[in-house]
Amino acid sequence: MWEAANPSVPVPSEYKLTETSVTGNMPISEMQERRLKWISDMPELIINETPIDEDGIVNLIPMQIRVFVADFN
Repeated sequence: MWEAANPSVPVPSEYKLTETSVTGNMPISEMQERRLKWISDMPELIINETPIDEDGIVNLIPMQIRVFVADFN
């Protein structure tokens, strides 16, 4: 994808992906710390997925808007 968008620029060897709030003004981890914690009778319905795994693969859920900031060195 990088090569298609930037044909004259070499592919960066290092990058960092950070998921942010929809407005892009705070990391998703900080947003989740500030979020209200709901107590449920059915804890199996609460989904706590890691958005980016250790291989850099992003898990997307249908009908959910997600914002990522990409920093290339």
